[in-house]
Amino acid sequence: PTPALVLKTIGQSTVLAGAPNNLSVSLQFNVAIGASTLGSLQLSGLAGAQAASGALSLAPLSPKATGAFCVDAAADRGLWDAASETLTLRLCAGASLSAA
Repeated sequence: PTPALVLKTIGQSTVLAGAPNNLSVSLQFNVAIGASTLGSLQLSGLAGAQAASGALSLAPLSPKATGAFCVDAAADRGLWDAASETLTLRLCAGASLSAA
């Protein structure tokens, strides 16, 4: 089967403007996904997010996701682009995401 997202949700820890906020993102595919299958995932439209461009720490919500995404071989990181308000996630070498 062609890889497809069967679950995609995003939430936040607060709705207060200007307050520190944590985003929670849940993604699940219909098939197992490895680094060779998945180039990258881009989470865009994160309007109003304020962080310097560069690597951001990720806090996996599940032990299965620990060490899944990397920036320059550093695990549990995503690449933030402040200008486009986009977070790019790339699977670490040898990592995989299990199927739903």
